[in-house]
Amino acid sequence: MRSWIEFERRMRLAGRGWPVCLLAVVVSQLMVGCHLGVPVPAGWVAVADVTQDSVDGGVAVASGSNQSDQDTGLSKGGGGVLQVIVCYGAFFSNHTALRLTCPGRADVFWDPGGTYGEDDLAMGRRRDLILGRGLTIERWWAYRRDGCNEPIMAVYEWDVTNGLAVRLRGVLVEGVDPVDPTVGFYCDAGAWMCCVSICEFLDRFTGGLVVVPKRWVLPLNLGRHLWTQGPSRVRIFRVGRGSTVYVNDPLADVRGSLRTLHVD
Repeated sequence: MRSWIEFERRMRLAGRGWPVCLLAVVVSQLMVGCHLGVPVPAGWVAVADVTQDSVDGGVAVASGSNQSDQDTGLSKGGGGVLQVIVCYGAFFSNHTALRLTCPGRADVFWDPGGTYGEDDLAMGRRRDLILGRGLTIERWWAYRRDGCNEPIMAVYEWDVTNGLAVRLRGVLVEGVDPVDPTVGFYCDAGAWMCCVSICEFLDRFTGGLVVVPKRWVLPLNLGRHLWTQGPSRVRIFRVGRGSTVYVNDPLADVRGSLRTLHVD
């Protein structure tokens, strides 16, 4: 928010005229409108609350009758796990990333247009990809929470077959679709194109598991849509309150308005 105020001030001093200043105000207000929280559709129920902000990837004790599957990297069916991450700042949705686990192979973390780990050779970042088990969801949350001052993060998770996990990994790591070697994909993204890149990847290569009809620029819009694509679970991290795991309860009344988890 402060950067947009500074931008407007500089445009006024530069004598660029009121249209540019008005544009800056409109864009800033558009972004401000995205900070109110993560809408949780009716029919989704909380099954576990992790009461601590875990960083080491260990399993934290959850309240209620369940324990949270804190980044085990294993799907319920023994296949892989596809995780799409939407990060929210204090005023707008900031970033989208993706993590994929594939049995017998190194995990893949895709940070399109990001810079995480560029200065850490041990992280093994290659362009926009980080391979290996070093970057868990909990470590990523710690980075976004402490390093980027973001108060909330949503992780949409799908349990996928081993075959689909191998395909998705091949597309990201090799840049070629194993199903059709004539089809390529370039995972490096420019600034502000993180969400567009992930939208394209999901729609082209998940075999209809995640259908994305648009190439959204704002991560908020992708996050809203992903609730409708049948994720196995959704984990919402909130600063100072750990994380909550939601699953879709088919017996719940799916009619009704959205309820919102507000950022403190």
